[in-house]
Amino acid sequence: KNILFKYFNKFDTKTHLSIWKILLKFSEIKKKYDYKKILEEVKKSPNSVQNIDIIQLDIIRTSFATDEESKREKIGNMLKAVSKELPSLNYCQGMNQIAAFLLDVCDNDEEEAFYIFLSLMIDSVYSTLFKNELENLNILFYQFERILSFALPEIYSYLKDNKITPGFFVSPWFITIFTDAFEDKQEINNKKIIMKIFDLFIFGGWKAIIKIGISLLKYNELKILKTPIEELLNFLTNDIIKSKFFEKDNLNDVMKASFEIKIGRNTLDEIIEQYKMKKNLPSLG
Repeated sequence: KNILFKYFNKFDTKTHLSIWKILLKFSEIKKKYDYKKILEEVKKSPNSVQNIDIIQLDIIRTSFATDEESKREKIGNMLKAVSKELPSLNYCQGMNQIAAFLLDVCDNDEEEAFYIFLSLMIDSVYSTLFKNELENLNILFYQFERILSFALPEIYSYLKDNKITPGFFVSPWFITIFTDAFEDKQEINNKKIIMKIFDLFIFGGWKAIIKIGISLLKYNELKILKTPIEELLNFLTNDIIKSKFFEKDNLNDVMKASFEIKIGRNTLDEIIEQYKMKKNLPSLG
């Protein structure tokens, strides 16, 4: 991984895709699964796909600058195929954003995008989100809140005083790996930033996403602290993902900000232990 990491400084899409494929064991997944055959089975019996109604809604919600219908069809195919092959992974709203992003990165090559998406679901920590009734997502909420408390104490206090917990707004950050900030419009194309976030996630797991999330809040700290409480939740759940933090010319600032957030090697593990102890405490109410 140390050798591969050097190549991430060469910013071109093909290099990134090649390295993602290596780290996600793309070749092994492609040998094991036959995408065309899976699609044929889906078309023959669509009701065999878990959560088909939710997937259909998510497909409609996904928008593009060009070739909208064609891209939606491809994303629908990808989502249904993954859901059919991995029924133990409950489909979750937001996966469509990752599928849309990967389709763009793969230059609309549906099959290539599918295998990367499937690899992500099988051979990365991402898949752990959708097991055990989203228990790992709750753990991530707790970890994020604890890191926020010492990384950005003013924001933490402001949110806590107004009874806003990170779970209200960070869920899509984890579920979409920030691809909900992706725009395929050429004039605001922020693909480089989202790809770099993907790099960090594939190398560093959820710790990287927590750091990016904290960095996003830090970048918008003055705005958050000045926003009236009745408007704050809307800003955190909707508008913050459209902030200049994700603009294509802000790549170096995003990376610098994420590296400035310090999280000790064992800190997240210690927070997990705290979470487990807290859950096992008897109710005092």
